[in-house]
Formats: sequence, C-alpha cells, structure tokens
Amino acid sequence: MEKIDHYRSCLWGNLPNPDKEVKILGGGISGLLLAWHLRKAGYKVVLHEKASHAGGLIHTHHGTFGTFESAANGIIWSAEMEALCNSLSLTPIKSLPQSRKRYVWIQGKWKQVPGSFILPILSRLPFILKSYPHAQWNSIAEMGNEILGTRLLKQVLSPALYGIYAAEAEVLSFEAVFPGIATEMKEGKSLFQSILHQRKNQKPSPRKGLHSFEKGIQTLTDALTKDLGDSIRLSSTPEFSPDEQWINCLPAHQIASWTNDSFLKEQLTQLTYLPLVSFTIFLDKKQLSQLPPGFGVLIPGENNLPILGILFNHQIFPFRTWDESLISLTIIAGGPRSGPWNQPSPNPAEMEHMLLKALKRILPFDGNPLEQNLFLYTQALPLYGLNYPMIKNKIRAYLSKEVPNLSLFGNYTGEISIRGLCKASAWIAQEGRA
Repeated sequence: MEKIDHYRSCLWGNLPNPDKEVKILGGGISGLLLAWHLRKAGYKVVLHEKASHAGGLIHTHHGTFGTFESAANGIIWSAEMEALCNSLSLTPIKSLPQSRKRYVWIQGKWKQVPGSFILPILSRLPFILKSYPHAQWNSIAEMGNEILGTRLLKQVLSPALYGIYAAEAEVLSFEAVFPGIATEMKEGKSLFQSILHQRKNQKPSPRKGLHSFEKGIQTLTDALTKDLGDSIRLSSTPEFSPDEQWINCLPAHQIASWTNDSFLKEQLTQLTYLPLVSFTIFLDKKQLSQLPPGFGVLIPGENNLPILGILFNHQIFPFRTWDESLISLTIIAGGPRSGPWNQPSPNPAEMEHMLLKALKRILPFDGNPLEQNLFLYTQALPLYGLNYPMIKNKIRAYLSKEVPNLSLFGNYTGEISIRGLCKASAWIAQEGRA
C-alpha cells in the first residue's frame, strides 16, 4: 500500500486544483488557515462564513482584571507558525520560564512531571527501547499498559491526553492520535526511536515552546481575516454545487446536517463530539498564598473530580492580568466525566458552583473570585475514538471517487491544534501546487 503523508491525509478528499477557484465553507481557524495558505500558494480562494465575523470559537476577552481566552490559551510553535506570523507581521510572545513546570494532582499530593516519575520511567526503559513490529494496539491504553505500565498510563499519559482530547486513553485510537509514531513502530522502531525520528523530521524553527500574542490568540484570527480581505464573504450561506471546487471546513456534526449525501451523513454522524468547559477566575494573591510556580496541573480520573486540569494563566504569559497582585486560573472540564455539561439543558450557575467547589479541594482559596467567566461548548472536540481510522479511510476514499469536487478539513480530520492545522494547511497548499 502506498505510504501517504500524514498532513496530506488531513484533507479528506482530493487536493484542490490550482487552476480552479476554491470555495471554502467555514471561517473558523481551520478555514482561515487553509484559505490563507492556499491563497499564498497562488490559488484563487473565496471563503464563506455564515456569521458576521470570522474566527469561530477563538476569542480573546478583556475583563476587569485581565485577559482571558474562550478557547485556545496558547500555540505550540513550529516553523510553519513562524512563517505565517512573519508574513502577517505578528510578534509572538514566548511563555514565561516558570511555566515549564507542570504538575499532576493525585489524592492531595502535587507531583511534578516528569521529576516525580523518574523511577517509574527508568523501570520501564527496557519496554520503551524495545521494538513492537507486530503489535496490534487499537487504543492508547493498550499501548501504554504494555510499554509504560499502569502507573504512568493512569497518572501521566491519560491525564495529559484528557487535557487535550477530553477523553481517556481507553477510548482514544493510538493510530489516530499518534499517526506518525504508530507508523514508525509498525516499521520496527521502538517508542523512543519513533519519538526521536518524528522530532528530527520537524522543520527547524527559531522559536520553540508555547507562544501567544500580547492581545491574545484572537490577534491571529483577526490578522488572517484582515489579510484575506475581500476573499472572505461574511454572513454568507451559499448552496453547494458539484461543478465547483469546495472544501468544507465546518465541524463534522454541522456537515452531517448540511449535506444531502446519505453516505457522508451516515459516516459523519458516527464522529462523536465532546463537551468542553473553560472557566476562568481572577483572584487577589492574598486569597491564594500557596500556588506553586508552573504552567498548571492535570487532574487524573482517580481523584473523582469533575476538573480535567487547571491553567495558571498569570504564570504562563505576563499580560494575562493587569496587575502583579492578581492571579488568573482557567479550569478545564467536560468530556465524558459526569457533570452538568452532559445534561440536555446545562445550567451555568450549577457548573460554576461545582467547579469552584472542586477547585477549592485542589487550591484552597479565601472568599469568592473577583471575576469569573464560563464558556460551555456542548460539541467542542471531536473524539478520536477507536472507530476513527475506519471512518476516516471510508470518507476519504468515497470523496476522492464519488464526489471529487468536495473535500473536508478541520480539527476532526487529523490535527486538533492550531499548530497542527497550520502545518497541514501549509502542506496541502504546497502539495496541490506540486
């Protein structure tokens, strides 16, 4: 079987023809990034967005005590992000040095990662260095149990993945979440060799680590919108024509409602979307005297708390609070863990009460927050579940053959982060021109 580059496979359907106009539906971060890279490569692009503004879920808010994000809190940097920001004349700001420290909270104890887990990691070195060319791992949990062992899986890997994908390792597909590593390991490399090789294959970038912008992540979507200019049609809901070249960048569940194609509808409805809650609070430092320096803390499921993790915003970027006497925390919740967000009509006040109660078990603080802001997305993150690879392959093959002028691209097609979507967009634009 022909080996397909991962970033090429992030576009479900045919690569766009550079000799034809490309119509993009959806002006969220996926649509904006793809439209920008295609236009930069010389394509004629028209992006249609039904709202009166582009950017999707990404929005930076300026409150009474500081700034806070409705979605992404930062961007892991890459060569593609560097090139994009250079073209847009944007100046990224690197996260503060103290944010390098990360923690896991386990039954009342703060454990720094990886420091607190050095001995368990060393004990698993023979398995980390061993090759598994014939292994048939469906889930990340199957891989993790065999290579990392139960403790590292449950207390480190699974919480980290839950913080990104809002799902436990048992229901996440190893092939879908780690496509490059999965391919390398099938070819006979160890986990260590696969990770090392993936890193070596990355384009060199002058910056590394987490970055944002002085006025927040919305700076990026605003700059993309401005640069695309009259290539964007706002408040626009055009009809799909099979004679035109389309790339649909809406979420999969919205495409399932949009399309009249019964096969596409059936397959896309099998892609589950998970709820996500982002709850930001501001405190005076006098209210919380014992906050360790760092990026934040992950909360494993064994704690029986509704919180997935907590970000220490003011210790990640200096512009997150207006005053050094303030603390900014973002509590992340959602996914399949039980909570009001999984109810038919979620009650925001109930969620805030539950999350503040849980937070005080981890970070006891005096009084009430100076300010609090909750964002609930009932269908936020696509589940890269065990059936994901099969659905992906079916849809890609179907579109390429049966609907050649329609392709799909978004955070459900292979890359969930802004960094990943930027890399995939750049690859698709370059490959289509090749």
